Amino acid sequence: MAKGAAESTRSVGALISLFLHFPEMSRVHYDHGAQVLRVSFFAEGDRGRESFRAARRELKAALRAFFRLERRRPERWRFVYRSLGNLAAMELTRDVGTLTAEEISVFLEILRLHFVGRLLLEPVEGTAGDGVEGSEPLIEEMLEDLRFSRRPQNLLAWREAGRVLVFNK
Repeated sequence: MAKGAAESTRSVGALISLFLHFPEMSRVHYDHGAQVLRVSFFAEGDRGRESFRAARRELKAALRAFFRLERRRPERWRFVYRSLGNLAAMELTRDVGTLTAEEISVFLEILRLHFVGRLLLEPVEGTAGDGVEGSEPLIEEMLEDLRFSRRPQNLLAWREAGRVLVFNK
């Protein structure tokens, strides 16, 4: 296998591994040029902008403490909300340079607590959506592949009918 094809396969594998372990993720976009991941989530029963602002405050406070403990400072962290009728669409934007599997796990745990029973889940066929436990080294390795890939590619992945679809934009 050519070096570029191997890098491409690992980058696709990185996105798939995120979906396998986090059933709350509905879409992931990797922008190679900006070196960011944009991860989308949906919650049933949109409770308005103020509910989202409260969730964002909780997330920022918890992640600020997490970053202090890890002695890291994210280059890019953005969490936005959009109302889609009875759904709340949320998107997290993070630089891949400082993103870790532990941070993703902390972020999702806080999101689960704030949106109890409302986050839309779609486990991938053959998985239990069991989070990072035991998978952290694999996810870290996949994030490293995204960080150091020399082959510029913009990937878009989403769930559909229990499967993960990945496209090179």
